[in-house]
Amino acid sequence: MKKRIMLVVSILTLTVSSAKAQTNNEETVFKPVAGQKTFELFVNPLSATPISFNNVRLRKFITENKAYRLGVNLGLTSESPNFNFNLALMPGIEKHFNGTKRLSPYIGGEFLFLGSFSSSSLKDVAKKTTTSTSGSFADGTNRSNLTVGLNALIGTDFYVSKNLYLGIEAGYGLYVISTLGNTTTLAVDGGTTTSSTADGSTALRLGTNLGTNVNGAIRFGFVF
Repeated sequence: MKKRIMLVVSILTLTVSSAKAQTNNEETVFKPVAGQKTFELFVNPLSATPISFNNVRLRKFITENKAYRLGVNLGLTSESPNFNFNLALMPGIEKHFNGTKRLSPYIGGEFLFLGSFSSSSLKDVAKKTTTSTSGSFADGTNRSNLTVGLNALIGTDFYVSKNLYLGIEAGYGLYVISTLGNTTTLAVDGGTTTSSTADGSTALRLGTNLGTNVNGAIRFGFVF
């Protein structure tokens, strides 16, 4: 854990050092201009994985103050007997305002499309049975679901040097979550097979999002 935190601290120290080394010439342009793109990773010093490559974001600046964005979040968990895969796509738009030479505050909005799919396969050697579940984990938790949402966003970018920035973001969203049905099958070696099903449901939910999933993450990106 200490090594991970030190890695993040080292990255932040390098960016600040780079900023100090940057020329003070007033003609230096730190912020993106029309046609440029940005790519972001997320840094969370308190997480088991301080730097995440599963959660990334790409932006394209149409003008100096307007950008289209696309976030992608990919997750995979495989711990016997359970398996889960989820994929989120978050297209959106940002409106930037004049802050300072290095600071770029913005508001925006994004859609959320999320699919989470779970299954399990549990073998009992003593009883010679195999229990397979499609749509949830073996104990019925972590049901597969589809989520559609809309987030209102506010955030800021701080350019520590030319083409390199750190950022924070907060948001509030409205989500429709549809839980999918699941099926559990019990198979006895050389014998019978029985199945049971559970119906899905749909719910409307309000939610908040600070940084990434309220975990204090910092956006770390560069312009190209």
